[in-house]
Parts: sequence; C-alpha cells; structure tokens
Amino acid sequence: MTTSKKNICGLALAIGIAGFNNSAALAGEPIKFEKPAAQDLQAQVLDIFDNSCAFAGCHVSATAPKNLDLSEEVFVANLVNVNSAEVSSLKRVKPGDPANSYLVMKIKGAAGIQGDRMPRRGQPLSAQDIATLEAWIK
Repeated sequence: MTTSKKNICGLALAIGIAGFNNSAALAGEPIKFEKPAAQDLQAQVLDIFDNSCAFAGCHVSATAPKNLDLSEEVFVANLVNVNSAEVSSLKRVKPGDPANSYLVMKIKGAAGIQGDRMPRRGQPLSAQDIATLEAWIK
C-alpha cells in the first residue's frame, strides 16, 4: 500500500471512531459513547422549540405570550435564571434543577402550574424531547 493510501486509511479510521473512547475501541472493548456536548444539547433544544413552540402565534417575536420569545437568538436569555411570569417564585429554567424549572413543569403539565400544559397546540412533547430538555438544564 502506498504512503498516501495509508494516510487516507488512517484518516478514515480516525474519523470513523471520533467521539468514542478510542483506546477501548482499538483494544476490542465495548465502545462507550461520549456524553453529548452542551452545544449539541442546546442545538437539540432549539430544534424542539422550533418544531413545537417558536412559530407564528406562539413563542416567537417581541409579542410572544408572557414575554417568552423562544427564537434562536434569545431563548437562552429568556429562560435561564429568569423568573416565571406565572409563578414568580420559580425560575423558567433553574440551572442544574430540571424538576424545579417552570419550563419542565409546564411541558409535563405538573401540579402547581398556571394555565395550560405546553405546547398548547398539537401533541405534548415526547418523553425523549422532555429528557433532552432536562439534560440541557442539568
């Protein structure tokens, strides 16, 4: 095999196992997936909001209900460590504490919320989507 082919094969192998525990994979041990990076979780959360919350008539723009614009540019600033407009003793998102984050309570329809379970339109969020939001908050 020529040197350039060896380099290409080595690069392909490196790309193929990137993100895994490389020493375990090379030693024939079970491959362990890395915990998703915070940026990956944030992108997944944004996708959930885009698909279920942040569209015309709901949580997008300066006219969003309860001043809760979930657009890409502002959703973090409008959620994290911000008091809920409905239950001011709770944060919309309390970092590290999804169970006491009003956002999670609203999407689960938990006791103690005011108003409707969210999202109001369409189906409730899936268990996987809720788990993603909870992981992002943690």
